[in-house]
Amino acid sequence: MLSFAFIRCPIPIADAHCQSARTHIIYSPSDPETFPPPYPPSPLDPIIPIKTHSCQICLDHLRVTYIEGTVQVNDLVMDEDWGGPLRILRWVAENQVELVAECDGKDIMGRHIVRFLVFMHLRVRRPEDVIGSMRGCPRYRHYPTAVDSEVFMIRGRLVDELPVPGPFFIEDTVPILSSNSSPRLFIQLFYLFISFLQCN
Repeated sequence: MLSFAFIRCPIPIADAHCQSARTHIIYSPSDPETFPPPYPPSPLDPIIPIKTHSCQICLDHLRVTYIEGTVQVNDLVMDEDWGGPLRILRWVAENQVELVAECDGKDIMGRHIVRFLVFMHLRVRRPEDVIGSMRGCPRYRHYPTAVDSEVFMIRGRLVDELPVPGPFFIEDTVPILSSNSSPRLFIQLFYLFISFLQCN
């Protein structure tokens, strides 16, 4: 049985819009100067396919419902409905069955975005968090407590979802829109176009 060391990590306080009577988000996007990526990603890095749904508790949270293989910090992951991948920056919280990852990327307009992905413990590799062993079992760094898994399971409404990630690298030359693009991506592009017209 795995045992966990109780080492607290400094996590920024969350914004008020991510609070509710039932839950309490205790983290928020980090300062890139304080938590820089371990090493620069490359366009040649593999992208791990995942499937997600937004969480009602906070729309910048996405629960991972399917993943091919396992993930670790600095991996690139991508839902089939997105226009590009997200990069896993760090782990920020955990409950009994899940780990919350802070991830960054770009939206379809090229602007920097941050999302929090919720992974099952069994799908995560954390070699950087091993602080020792006991009877042959690794002891891991302990993160602040995340909300219950049942809360992450409650889906957010599609109409309220945030923009999907777009191409991560400037070198990406594959068009965002193609015959294989998801309906969600077309819908979000339509709303962005309407917003652009209203602002002009």
